Amino acid sequence: MKIKRFLAGSMREAMRQVREEQGPDAVILASHTRHDGVEVVAAVDYDEALMRQAVARSEAPAPPARAPAPKAAKRPAAEAPVSPEPAPPSRQVEWAIDPQIRRLETELGELRGLLEATLAATETRIAQAHPNRARLLALMEQLGFSPRIGQRIAATLPIDADETRTRCLPVGWLAKHLTVIAPAVLETGGRVALVGPTGVGKTTTLAKLAARAVRRFGSRQVALISLDTYRIGAEEQLSTYARLLGVPLYVAQAPEQLGERLRDLSDCRCVFIDTPGMSPGDDRLVASLEALGCRNDQIQSWLVLPAGQQREDLEAAVHRFRPARPSALVLSKLDECTRLGGALSVALEQQLPLTALCDGQRVPEDFHLARAADVVLRAMQVARKPNAVPAMPPPVTTSFSSLEHARHG
Repeated sequence: MKIKRFLAGSMREAMRQVREEQGPDAVILASHTRHDGVEVVAAVDYDEALMRQAVARSEAPAPPARAPAPKAAKRPAAEAPVSPEPAPPSRQVEWAIDPQIRRLETELGELRGLLEATLAATETRIAQAHPNRARLLALMEQLGFSPRIGQRIAATLPIDADETRTRCLPVGWLAKHLTVIAPAVLETGGRVALVGPTGVGKTTTLAKLAARAVRRFGSRQVALISLDTYRIGAEEQLSTYARLLGVPLYVAQAPEQLGERLRDLSDCRCVFIDTPGMSPGDDRLVASLEALGCRNDQIQSWLVLPAGQQREDLEAAVHRFRPARPSALVLSKLDECTRLGGALSVALEQQLPLTALCDGQRVPEDFHLARAADVVLRAMQVARKPNAVPAMPPPVTTSFSSLEHARHG
């Protein structure tokens, strides 16, 4: 256990010093007010049982000196022995909490209660004065949208709006404000890297993109690069797709090799890059994202996220992959999703343009270009029928067999 004394002008400053030097697991052992501020004693690696034993030993009175015991007289055998001295009562160590901390806890609790009461009263007033707005907010919550998006939409609803307009307003508002961009790589070519967490379907999405590019430009104008040398079977999976499409696959063993591979493919019209999905604390993830970010003028980064994940997790993923500077968002696994509102909220609030949707494993049939109205309508339909996921508009039907004629284009 490491104990240290902190001196500061106020309790808040002392607590800040404790957190910075000893971390969030530090334990406050004692505190008191001085003429020049406060003094706090804190410890890390705290063992309460050990501390109790030490305090008990330090506070226990020293045993009195005993005179030589006289020789005991002989007693009859039936006489009971003298009872021993009673054990001293055990001491209970009580840790004092600074009154300022207790007062702060009380004030925070009162403030929280006040905020909750105020919010409840506000919601009640809105429901009574503007019942349609209350219904709209309830609808947006049912769809999974964030409270901020729901409030922005509700603020545009006229007070005298009827029930029909209340139901239709979210569709129009979302279709107007949801930014959607067409994947230019499928029209003019380019370099695209797919980034995202593990297991979101980046490799399958990459194969769908490559299949569309082969259909348009021919297999000689399309190439694949894999940076995912960590996940078992990743290279084999992408190699299978490359063989079926008739396109070359290159592997970059390290992020710095990416530039060499791109120079080798300078004459290739479309290059699609598969990246590893690793945990946030993995240094390799940072290196891979920085390798993509520093070549942002050469490579477009698309962030792939599962549509059905919780909004908080999606927001964390956007922050985690920000070093790659993604320019567009691909929503995957729509076939496993019951509420689209969380993913659409992230796209709106993080200002990430939506470019494509994936709702299955078929290559490339289950890849759809994003259209704002279609996405919003699907979000509404999924919420009304959570057990039946409606299909996207009919895709351009292209299977591996129909790509044979393009392999030599």
